[in-house]
Amino acid sequence: MTSLTVFAIEGDEIAIPKFHARPLYDVISRETPSDYQTIPGHHYAFMAPLPKWLMEEENIPEDPEDFDRLAFLAEINAKIIAAFMGR
Repeated sequence: MTSLTVFAIEGDEIAIPKFHARPLYDVISRETPSDYQTIPGHHYAFMAPLPKWLMEEENIPEDPEDFDRLAFLAEINAKIIAAFMGR
């Protein structure tokens, strides 16, 4: 049977989970086995680390001091792979 995992990024102030990820999960989970997972981060967390000049040119905010982008990417990638593998 097909299942779906919905990931919500805690701290995303643009795609706020309660308005984006949660409603998706609420609707889908009525008909499809589903899982809702949260991970701390922010809206731009999925982007690979960019050089400072490009971040400034594109007006992308820097990561908060307590945010480790590489650790975030490793964690979310592992969760996505696990979801695809059905674990």
